[in-house]
Amino acid sequence: MSRARDLSRLSNPTNFTPDAATGRVGLGSENPTAKLNVAGIVSATAFYGDGSNLEGVASAGLGTALSDSGPGSVIYYTENTLGIGSTFVVTVPTGSDVAYTQYAEISLDENVDLIVSDGDEFIPDVLGLSTTGITPLTGAGGRIRADFFTNKAGTGAPTFQTGVNITGVATATSFSGATATFTGNVSVGGTLTYEDVKNVDSVGIITARSDVSIADKIVHTGDTNTAIRFPAVDTFTVETAGSERLRVDSSGKTGINVNNPGSYNSAGNELVLGNTSNNGGMTIVSGTGNNGHIFFADGTGTPNQGIIKYEHANDAMAFNTNTGERVRITSAGEVQIANGNLKFSTSGTGIDFSATNDPAGQTSELLDDYEEGTWTPTIGGNATYTNQVGTYVKVGRMVLAQWALTINAQGTGSNISAISGLPYPAGVASQVTSNLLWGGFGVSMAYAAYYVGNASTTMNLSYIATAAAGLSNNPNGLVNGATMNGTIVYYSSY
Repeated sequence: MSRARDLSRLSNPTNFTPDAATGRVGLGSENPTAKLNVAGIVSATAFYGDGSNLEGVASAGLGTALSDSGPGSVIYYTENTLGIGSTFVVTVPTGSDVAYTQYAEISLDENVDLIVSDGDEFIPDVLGLSTTGITPLTGAGGRIRADFFTNKAGTGAPTFQTGVNITGVATATSFSGATATFTGNVSVGGTLTYEDVKNVDSVGIITARSDVSIADKIVHTGDTNTAIRFPAVDTFTVETAGSERLRVDSSGKTGINVNNPGSYNSAGNELVLGNTSNNGGMTIVSGTGNNGHIFFADGTGTPNQGIIKYEHANDAMAFNTNTGERVRITSAGEVQIANGNLKFSTSGTGIDFSATNDPAGQTSELLDDYEEGTWTPTIGGNATYTNQVGTYVKVGRMVLAQWALTINAQGTGSNISAISGLPYPAGVASQVTSNLLWGGFGVSMAYAAYYVGNASTTMNLSYIATAAAGLSNNPNGLVNGATMNGTIVYYSSY
């Protein structure tokens, strides 16, 4: 009974309509317009043939329509995966250069290649709109080998939703995206500009085989107020704690805590260090038994022309000029001068003894002069001499003058025994001689001494004729043949 009922349904014109005039058959269609006109869904385990004359039917792997009418009739579902178990080469027959597949997924077995022939294209039309994502396939996969990969339209790059792992060399003319992970080498044939790369985050070493171009600064990660900067053309700076610590300007001048080294004296601004608002200085550290040096050179041929040296072993400071040591200050504070003199180049300066205890009445503790020299004792006029010699030593303002004078012919010379020509004028009056010797004098003297007046360079003679006589001045004793030898110590006016 059930079989008869099924046959009755098949013979119902609404379900099965053969058209003998046209040779067409309709299923669910009373007026078939094709050899087989099906008004509904055709379900089969397989279709054979190339399907070149089928209309409205997707290629293999399309799947099943969601409904038999409306938008669902052209939206399909499938769980099929195109599995490739051995290496396969996609070669498109002559007359076309594009091959397609519309399987939900393409799976390559391990060590299997899918190769696209040179000049051909293979478009896996895998569409996906999902709220849960694609379930990953298990097991190891093979490779897809092709010279070029594009999106479906062939107008741009393909999208890899879960990323791309590259274990070899990646070569590209540009990279665009938020992040990228490379386990191998990255080769850039062109230039990475600031506009191309906004941020590079590396957990290892970044090696640049050529230049690295930076617009302004290199900042320490997590410490943004510490940076290496390029604030101006041909200028390099280092900042810590938000403040500039080192600068090399366009002329090569270097400043440490000074941002304008070129503004200082041009004879010494190659390196300027200090602090305009606090103390400044420089420390040279050496071992306990070693020396610290500052060298002055004319060039590589004379690297130690001048040296300032501190010897830690004996705590002494030495100063070298012309490759030799000239001054040494010992640990006890002694100043030792080697092969030279202590010279004061400004008049009125000297050795200050103000650290000593002073008696009442002292007027100066500065030793500002020392001299040795000669002077010419004379009685003036046109007198001539058989011996006329004078020497002196000056220490500070104290002058020791010696002379030896023998008259040949008095002529118009002094007839009161005055001798002139002292090297410095006296600063105090009535200073007298000591060790005076005379002979051939024109008067008899039991005692005699020369004295010099204030601001004068002439000595006058005082004498006592006999032990009982009084003191007399200016005798007429310098006659022809008279001799006077003596020494006088006096305080000069300067």
